[in-house]
Amino acid sequence: MSNIFYTLRWPSLLSFFILMALFSIANSRIQDTLPPVGRITKPGNANILTTNTIQLSAEAYDKESGIKTVSFFASYTDPNRGPNINERIGDDSIPPYTHLWDCSHLPDQSYRDIRLFCKIVDSAGNHCTTDEIYPVLDRHVELSKNKAISHQTKNKINVDGLFEKTWAAFPYVEFKNDDNDCKGFSCWDKDFLYFFFQIKDDFIFNRVHEVAKGENAWDSMPIASYAAGTPPLVNIDDCLVLYFDANGSFSELPEPDDKFLYIAPTGVFKAVSFDYFKRQIVYNWHHYIKCRTTIQLSGYTVEIGIPWSVLGVMPRNNHTLGFNIKMVDRENAHSQRIISSWTTLPNITNNPSEWGKLVLADKPWGFLSILFISILIILTITLIYVILSVFNNTKKQKTLPASKYGKAIKMAQDYVLIHYRNDELRIEDIAKEVGLNPQYFGRIFKKEMKISFSEYLNNVRMVNARELLLKTNKNITEIAYEVGYFSLQNFQHVFKKSEKISPGDFRKRGNP
Repeated sequence: MSNIFYTLRWPSLLSFFILMALFSIANSRIQDTLPPVGRITKPGNANILTTNTIQLSAEAYDKESGIKTVSFFASYTDPNRGPNINERIGDDSIPPYTHLWDCSHLPDQSYRDIRLFCKIVDSAGNHCTTDEIYPVLDRHVELSKNKAISHQTKNKINVDGLFEKTWAAFPYVEFKNDDNDCKGFSCWDKDFLYFFFQIKDDFIFNRVHEVAKGENAWDSMPIASYAAGTPPLVNIDDCLVLYFDANGSFSELPEPDDKFLYIAPTGVFKAVSFDYFKRQIVYNWHHYIKCRTTIQLSGYTVEIGIPWSVLGVMPRNNHTLGFNIKMVDRENAHSQRIISSWTTLPNITNNPSEWGKLVLADKPWGFLSILFISILIILTITLIYVILSVFNNTKKQKTLPASKYGKAIKMAQDYVLIHYRNDELRIEDIAKEVGLNPQYFGRIFKKEMKISFSEYLNNVRMVNARELLLKTNKNITEIAYEVGYFSLQNFQHVFKKSEKISPGDFRKRGNP
């Protein structure tokens, strides 16, 4: 009898426990109202991807009902279809959550043109979207062979948007954008880098106009006939875009010295510099740029003068900048933009490693002139060597001459005047520029100038801060940033120590 009882009892108990387990799972799903959490672990932000097959990985957690699926997504730019093209890459439901992505159908992507993210769903139906990852897709890592020459000029360049005979003496670069044509000239002097562009375009369409100068040029305003709403950006219609890599590093990621200048046919322009570490626009560098345009029946012209100080470059023969030109064409408000670039595919113009080179050169000479000058230089050097040998046959120079000190100090002063706005400027940077050991340079600088390098740098910044306080309406935070102080508190401390008065009181005293 007992055997029959146990035979009947155990299956009933087993069924009971299975039902309880199922009920518990179902109940946990009903009670689970919190979304899961997770992140993409591979690739990392700002990683450079150079192949067509990418390993994607993600982490996903849910303490209640558990993870059901992890879906990988990409949003990218296509030159024919536009930006923000969304694509579901694939799913995974078993940890570790991974997917092997074939991205051969995508064109190369600059930083922030492609975004990777995941959508995570738990068993209760709750979901979340992970933070976006911004890699760079660059499968053509070779540098561009395009090169433009900018010759030094002693003629005064009048920036008025009109083609003058001065420009005809310089070489030019040329490229096409569909049925449009862009021809660009360049020259430079000790203060400015100049450009003149002729753009042939039968239909000019741009919804911004020149409303103001100086700081207001940052804002693109709609013309009266344009519908009310958000003002259009300069670069959504017909425009010219210039790209500069001041130190010629050709990095795949935009750096603070990489600058972008957008110019509309109507004269409105904006200038930005992007820092991928901060993932933001660092500053607007359009101040002191000279820009004029003219609209003609056959197209429009653009003439620009950019101060070397805002580019952070000390101009000299054979100095090379990374450089690119982009032309945007649009026939009307409903047509697609047609984009072409001097050196790259239109969708990766924000990748400095794809840009060409702009080489600074002295005034060109003919072959015979070069030969004559070379012979003259050789004879002069030989004569000087003979004279010095007579008077210094056994004498050896054991110490650095005073004139050498003067040359090093002058180079350092010039470098500071160009780069004082950089808050990370250090004595090591100057010493490297003049070719001396930092400690040794610090000693000779203090010996010659009677103050330390850091004191000299602060003095230069204070001179410019005083001028901005008295001659502009910028707030003190903007002025601090513009003269090289990212910390307002540090700027106020240094200013008060130098001037014995706060920046605000100094402005009030100078503008009663």
